[in-house]
Amino acid sequence: MSSTIKKIEITYNSINASNTFTNGDIVSGQVSVEAAKDCQISSFYIKFKGKADVFWTETYGQNTYSYHAKDKYFSVRQYFIRDPNSNHNVNRFTSTL
Repeated sequence: MSSTIKKIEITYNSINASNTFTNGDIVSGQVSVEAAKDCQISSFYIKFKGKADVFWTETYGQNTYSYHAKDKYFSVRQYFIRDPNSNHNVNRFTSTL
């Protein structure tokens, strides 16, 4: 991390007991950025990604078969605009996956 940025904190609001999200859910929370000194930021965003990666085996008699699958469900960027008059910014976000 650059010495210009003192702290970045991303928090989100849980929607269920297992703390998981799926396609179509709404994610909300906040991003807090604290700068150590004045700076210019040309672009700032967070990216939500949903992926699955599974591996399993099945045995039929003396033969064992291995299976592997990957799937990408979503990739969403949430852009923020920085307030140029502050060195500490908190940005709330809501995004549908």
